Amino acid sequence: MTVSRASLWSRRAELAAFAELGGPVLRTHPLLERLFPRVVWGIPAPAADSPVHLTFDDGPAGDGTLRILDVLAKHEIPATFFLRGQRIPGGEDVIDRVLDAGHRIGYHGLTHSAWWFRSHAHRRVEIDPLMVLRAQPNPFAVGDGRLLLRAPYGRLDFAAIATARELGGRIVHWRLSMRDWAPGVSPSSLSRLLYRYVYPGDIVLLHDGGESAGAVAGALDRTLPALKRAGVTFTDITRFLPDW
Repeated sequence: MTVSRASLWSRRAELAAFAELGGPVLRTHPLLERLFPRVVWGIPAPAADSPVHLTFDDGPAGDGTLRILDVLAKHEIPATFFLRGQRIPGGEDVIDRVLDAGHRIGYHGLTHSAWWFRSHAHRRVEIDPLMVLRAQPNPFAVGDGRLLLRAPYGRLDFAAIATARELGGRIVHWRLSMRDWAPGVSPSSLSRLLYRYVYPGDIVLLHDGGESAGAVAGALDRTLPALKRAGVTFTDITRFLPDW
């Protein structure tokens, strides 16, 4: 098989992007989806025209979150932001901006401590957003009233899922993630990998709560128009929750 110079260069560029992120793009293994069917990973058996949903972890993060909000508004893309409880005090204005822009918020735990292999009391403290908010109504159950949860590091067990259900919540994870939070990541490396690896039916994990949030915003600004031209559509998270 003859490999053209253009295709060789494209492959070298992709490998460079992997190296810059410190590792490969990660797609959730189908076995995990079968093991935890009550967790939302994406659209089951997606068709070619299935939509994609973008999610962002670890905010509210001041300027980082605001830069990403500006890009999403520019390209008219809805998203869900999973917030750390310990970062909510002092970040209320940013959260209001997220909600005013029509996005959803979910809870990413109080301290970003793993939820698996923990006592029930520990899980309740970490998973219940009212442990930090101590207020009603729960701002994480907005719109249709559904509480969206995401486990730190994606680490799950059946006890964590049961605790989420006790709280009336649903755990939303992802099919595509990458080390977008790695120091020194560039918009160009992220944009190449996003364009190559976003598939129909995906929930995509990105981060607004780190030093690389500017690179994430820049990558999205480059990539979203290209994905739209390629026929990819983006939707609100409710399209991924039909049976709840």
